[in-house]
Amino acid sequence: MKKVINHLLFATLFIVLITSCKKDNTPTIVTPKEVTGKWRWIATYIDMPLGPNNPLTPANTGTTESMEYTAIKEWKKGYNNIIIDSGAYSLEHNTYTNPSDFTYKYDQISYNRNGGYLGEDYYEIHGDTLVFCPCYRGYYTSLNVRYIGGSKWFIKQ
Repeated sequence: MKKVINHLLFATLFIVLITSCKKDNTPTIVTPKEVTGKWRWIATYIDMPLGPNNPLTPANTGTTESMEYTAIKEWKKGYNNIIIDSGAYSLEHNTYTNPSDFTYKYDQISYNRNGGYLGEDYYEIHGDTLVFCPCYRGYYTSLNVRYIGGSKWFIKQ
């Protein structure tokens, strides 16, 4: 009798373990990191040429840049304290698998001006630093990063 009870207990435990270990096939929805706020340019890193002006900074270029993203999905770009461009934006989290089977997972800002598509940037946020780099998507350039293999860094104001 004791043997039968042990077998029943084992069978019950086995069934509970098997049924509780179901894999959840629900896709995970990843939302992009929010960029809302005012950002001040601090550096642009470029692959080549190496030298005293790499990275480019406000100090060695004599210029300032800023980006502002509002909660109502509007953006403004400033250059030397003058707004030089503006429009609407949207955020997405995407994945892309290249022909070599490498998968990029990235956050993207798409810019529009006067109802027309302007371009996009790929970004990461590290604490109070916003980094644009086309490499996050496997590209060489993007709207704000014109240098091949470069990245542009902003700090939150």
